[in-house]
Amino acid sequence: MADEAKPKPKLPAKIKSGYDYVAQLAKLASLALLIGTIVFLFFVRVEMREDEEGNQAMKFVWRRMATIGENGSTTSQAPVDESALQRLVAFRPTSPGSLTGGVAPIRIATFQLGGADDSIMSRPQVRNLLGSLFVQFDIVAVQGIRSRNETVLAHVVQQLNEQSSNRTFDYATLSPTLREGNGEYSAFLFDTRRIEIDRAALCQIEDPMRRLAHRPLVGLFRVRGPKPNEAFTFKLVNINVDPRRRQPEAQLIDDIYWAAQRSVPATEDDIILLGDLGMDEGTLEDFGQKTGLKTCAGGVVDDSGTITRRNELLLEHFATVEFTGRAERISLRKMIDSLGGMQSPPEAMVTASPLWAQFSAYEGGRAGDYLDRTTSTSDGVIR
Repeated sequence: MADEAKPKPKLPAKIKSGYDYVAQLAKLASLALLIGTIVFLFFVRVEMREDEEGNQAMKFVWRRMATIGENGSTTSQAPVDESALQRLVAFRPTSPGSLTGGVAPIRIATFQLGGADDSIMSRPQVRNLLGSLFVQFDIVAVQGIRSRNETVLAHVVQQLNEQSSNRTFDYATLSPTLREGNGEYSAFLFDTRRIEIDRAALCQIEDPMRRLAHRPLVGLFRVRGPKPNEAFTFKLVNINVDPRRRQPEAQLIDDIYWAAQRSVPATEDDIILLGDLGMDEGTLEDFGQKTGLKTCAGGVVDDSGTITRRNELLLEHFATVEFTGRAERISLRKMIDSLGGMQSPPEAMVTASPLWAQFSAYEGGRAGDYLDRTTSTSDGVIR
């Protein structure tokens, strides 16, 4: 009689449970990989771009999903020079070793001029004050210029270039025919030796429902010095909230931010809001929860204990890693004293407390930048 078939040996219970555990882990890992791939493809896109030297650079770009509200705001204004935008679009460095260059960080400032007109700006002491202040920065976003033309800006630029032998300043704003508001407008002043601007992308945030007294000015910039595919590129949104409509206009800042994201080029991820935003501490906190944008510095406490924020600079710290952590509010009163005083200084200008922040010249920043942090009010001289 043939031997009866022997039953297969059974695995010990501990080994079998171990196999089951590993199998479950493998299934979970596969599921997590699948979900991660779907999320990546849905929220991120990969772009290959070529710089002026013919080098290929890869960039991961977040897909922007947020809407801008019912007002349908957009930032299209004029035909765009695509070749110019291609030269200015943000490139990611090809390797960590490419960030070892020695180009100094840049300083971006914002200043509310308080409705300064030709009569105020023609005063030699005022021009000397602004020249001594602005020459310390690479870009200054100014608001509250009250003039029918650009004579005020031309005078300021002339003063800056006369006071500095190693800087060449210029300005950018929209032509008077494209401006709206009560006669005030905003502009960018920048050192052309350190900063380049894409003038084809310069535009205003459209406001069809006319809920803003002054339409924000949007500019696209790139740092000079590093290789084009390594240089920090960024979008500045210059905002001037009307003090008579401070609360309702401040509630629209998030709409302005979403609209700025869609302005050309929509792939730029470093968006900095700056200017007189009209926000108090509570509004600023709510805005940060909605958008992820945070301030670079604390407010100014006046004699009554009230915190004022006439000038503000907001950015998304996780996206704009180029921010070195250094930011500062300047006391113009102290600066005026250091310059020998001023007869009848413009009160609206003096109480504005300009704010500046420092950024790496390289896209993606560099190690060690976050060690330099300053937030105290200075006498107007940056050290």
